[in-house]
Parts: sequence; C-alpha cells; structure tokens
Amino acid sequence: MIRGRAGRGRSYEVKQPLERFVSLLEKFKETTTSQETLFGEIEPPKMEGKTYFIDYVHFLMALIEGGENVVPWLERFRGETPRLRAACEYLMARNKGFSTTLKKILDLMDVGPLFSTR
Repeated sequence: MIRGRAGRGRSYEVKQPLERFVSLLEKFKETTTSQETLFGEIEPPKMEGKTYFIDYVHFLMALIEGGENVVPWLERFRGETPRLRAACEYLMARNKGFSTTLKKILDLMDVGPLFSTR
C-alpha cells in the first residue's frame, strides 16, 4: 500500500500482486537452507524484514499470473497451507477478478489420492 496526500486528506493506493512481485521475490529469497524438525516438519522460512500474511498470498498469485512454477513455493510454505487455503477461498468470494488465479493455487494445494478406492 502506498500512502499519499490529496489536498487536505490522505490517499492510499493498493498495489496488485503482480506489481509487488519483485519486492516479494526479494523478501522470500532463500537466506538459509530449510531444516526438518524431529517429526519431519519443515521450520517456517526465515525472512528479512517484516512479513505479513498477505505477502504470502500475493507472492503466490504473482507467480501464477507470471506463469512461474508455484509448487516449490507451496512446499516451502507448507506450514501455512490451511491459512493459505482459507485466504484463497475468501478472496475468491470477495473479488471475482482473482478467481482464476486463486483457483489455480487451490488446485495445486488440493492434490487428491494417488489411487482410486472404487
């Protein structure tokens, strides 16, 4: 979000995910190698500066819109999967313009069983 002044009031400009891509890529770049805990869970990635949850969502959306591979990032953000799923579903209901992009993210998160039980 960019703050500014318009006359006597304040104005705000909200950037779209693709507009934020370069700064988000810099924020999420690999600074250390991820390490598994005792029970095989991956620790959350360490990032420089303050990271808001919407940064995760916008980053994944920008990757999809740019035609990039999202799967390695979904694996890296695996600990955030339930929240990411809920955020994608919420944003799909609130903003139909993002539906296609968010549906692609959800489809990649929701991998079904390998074998049919029929």
